[in-house]
Amino acid sequence: MKRLTSIAFTILILPNVAFAQNCPAPNSSINAIERDIAFAEAAPLNVVKDEFETTAQYEARRARLSSSTDAFWLNDPHLVESELVYNADAGQFEIELNSLAADLSAYRDKKLTELQRSGLDIKEYNRSANLGFTKHVKSKQMMQNGFGASFEVEKVDTDNFRVFDRPVSSILENDLWQPDFSKSEEKDRGGYKYTQNKKYISIQIEPEKARTLKPQMRGAILLRPKSPYRIETSSIASSFPPAPDFPYIWSDTYQVIIADILCYAFTDSAGRVIKTVEAAP
Repeated sequence: MKRLTSIAFTILILPNVAFAQNCPAPNSSINAIERDIAFAEAAPLNVVKDEFETTAQYEARRARLSSSTDAFWLNDPHLVESELVYNADAGQFEIELNSLAADLSAYRDKKLTELQRSGLDIKEYNRSANLGFTKHVKSKQMMQNGFGASFEVEKVDTDNFRVFDRPVSSILENDLWQPDFSKSEEKDRGGYKYTQNKKYISIQIEPEKARTLKPQMRGAILLRPKSPYRIETSSIASSFPPAPDFPYIWSDTYQVIIADILCYAFTDSAGRVIKTVEAAP
């Protein structure tokens, strides 16, 4: 059973960023870190006692790190080129709001219970950013369904990475970013027609420059850690039994950064800011 931990970030990367507004100015530079590096360097076991450091000095340094609230930039692992849709008639990229690390999940049942044990004020819904997951295949075995048919089953553990900002009363309040515009789209699902309203971010740019920029574009999220900084759940088993159409014995671990979500930045591959998006109030 993994224990819940409360730890701090030791990575403080803030070049060329002014915080009068949370977002930096266009054409300034940011240096964002990868998700796995952020979590690895935040691990408490990595705060190692130096050979020439007394125990008192070591404990004081750990306490200082665990109260850090300096902001840092984290790469958005979800932003992919296919989501950077260019509208040549309007001369702009149009990027759906929910593609920017949005996490519309509810944290109920075992997941909610585990998170509450950390002492965090987690409610049924939380404004949060999804930083993806890492899948680990532990083993494989053959099983049979109720009709005697054999199928291969994988035992899978996943590490899920999230940022929790604050509790909200409804899943409808989970917008992370302030949109530039919205538009309605007509949908047809099995003969049922309905209108869906989608929110977008726009980036004005000439077509030829957009063609060059698109494969280089990156996304990053500005976070300011706050107590208890990070929590981790024990392994949570899936309630779905393995079947031919779901051939897994699945379990999840949630690693969560606790932080204010401040800003989203689109950059080129060198970290030059092209467009920023303020966090929703």
